[in-house]
Amino acid sequence: MSPDPHGRISAAGRYGFDPLPSHGSIRRNNGRTTKNKTHNRMSHGKHNHREEADDEKVRQEIYDQQRAELVNKQNSNSEKYDSSILTLSSAGFGLSITLLKDVIPLNECLNPWLLITSWILFGSAILCTIISFQASQAAIRKNLDHAEKYYLEKKDEFQNKGNGWISVTDWLNVGSGTFFIAAIVCTAIFVSVNLLHQIHEPKIDTSKSASSGHALDPAVGHANQSGSPHS
Repeated sequence: MSPDPHGRISAAGRYGFDPLPSHGSIRRNNGRTTKNKTHNRMSHGKHNHREEADDEKVRQEIYDQQRAELVNKQNSNSEKYDSSILTLSSAGFGLSITLLKDVIPLNECLNPWLLITSWILFGSAILCTIISFQASQAAIRKNLDHAEKYYLEKKDEFQNKGNGWISVTDWLNVGSGTFFIAAIVCTAIFVSVNLLHQIHEPKIDTSKSASSGHALDPAVGHANQSGSPHS
């Protein structure tokens, strides 16, 4: 074992071989390692891209399915809502007329303006519901026209173009519900006020008044008879 110029024993003399590879082998190994790393990164990137694409596809399918179910439920609820407003408003008209006829006579009722207001509100609720049917049809026709221009005529500006009839329909639905609730409140107040008035109103005993009238009749007749000769 020969020492190096600095007096140290070389690794080759110590171990019998040179543990450090040559510069050429290092470059070749580095080249293969770099290629392997690049290939692994590309493969990993393609795999991740494919997974992301599959995940987006699955999410889109789930979204489309849930959206279709929710739209169907929304349409069903809207139909039930309109039917309920029409039915209950008509029933409210009939109930208020029955109360006025059989329970609370018109010539004895208090605050009749409440009942008249409830009739106006019931009628407004029915009108809003009927008009909303036509507004909804107009909104559908408008959407069909937009779809034709976008898909068939390839006019991109109609993809998200607004439809004013949809807003009109929404406001009419809100109005019909609001009018109906207000009509119920007015009817309830009218009935409560008049029923409480009838309960607390002092009742006149007609039997006593009738008997007292009969008791006074002979005296009145006697007085008339006694006074007649002087006339």
